[in-house]
This record gives sequence, structure tokens and C-alpha cells, in this order.
Amino acid sequence: MTSIKYMVLFVATFALLMSAGPATADELCFSPADTLILTFDPFPVHVMVDDIESIMGYDISVSLTGDLCVMVVNVIEGTLPGSMGDPTFFRWLNPGEAGSISVNGSVLGTTVDGPGILFTIYFQALSPGVAWLDFSSSDLRNGVNESLPHNRDKRAKITVDEVISTDETSWGAIKAICRER
Repeated sequence: MTSIKYMVLFVATFALLMSAGPATADELCFSPADTLILTFDPFPVHVMVDDIESIMGYDISVSLTGDLCVMVVNVIEGTLPGSMGDPTFFRWLNPGEAGSISVNGSVLGTTVDGPGILFTIYFQALSPGVAWLDFSSSDLRNGVNESLPHNRDKRAKITVDEVISTDETSWGAIKAICRER
């Protein structure tokens, strides 16, 4: 092959690679996607990205619909943003709003690659019922502030079931009953 053919092949390959656009995040999702709760202890639902290259920032809003069976008690930063050791910025933008969670976060100084957890939402069960989590909006950004394409169609189901109650009796009371027999 002559040098002109190599040059044309190189330019064509480069043009194809550059037209591919920014890196793709396969999926923004909830984990677990289906939760059954039998206690009134706080429980986590993670917001995570399946596969991503070079994420630097994110703006994500989650809506909570269905039965009023859970409430948000806390939102904390996940492990992915700080995984390279650089400082991070994290802010839960609307604490106290019952029907939505809005979060803004970024890695300061570098980018990180997924998969991993961006943030975790802690819920408290209130009563039996079924609640749904959906992504109402999401923007994932790379190191040069370009949006990263991603799928956010998955939703999460939270089912709060009746707690099986037990009669609290001390060990001493149980022994006394057995001694009487």
C-alpha cells in the first residue's frame, strides 16, 4: 500500500471514531429493583450506573409514586464518585419533599469509570402498600462537560408487607410457665 492509501485509511478510521460521540453509560438503575420490607427499620435503595467511562458529574431526580407506605429519611453519596481518591461534591437538593428526590454531585479534579453506586436513598416503612421509584430526569456529564447518553427506563418497586407480630415475653416468664407444668 502506498502512503496515500494509508493516510486515507487513517483519516477514515479517525472520522468514524470521532463521530461516535461521547462515551455511553449503558444504564442508570435502582438496586435492588424489587424490595419487600417486613420491618420498620430504614432500608437502602442504591442509584447506580451499570457501565460508564469518564463520568465527572450528575444531576438526577427520582419520583416516588404509589401508596404512601414509605418516606425518605436520608440520601448519601455512593462509592463511585470518590473511588479515585479525589474530593467530591454532593448535595441532596430537596430534603423534606415527599414525592421526589433531587441530587447533584461531581468528582472534583478527575473522572471515574463505572459500574458503581452514585448515591443511596434510605427509606423508612410507614404502612403496608406498594411504592414506585422512577427517574424523572437525569444528566450524566463527562470531564469536558458533555452529556453522556444513557438509558433510565427501569423503575423500582418497594412493597411494604404486614409485619408478623410476636408477643414479647421475657426469658424468665417463659421459664416460670414451664416450671408450672
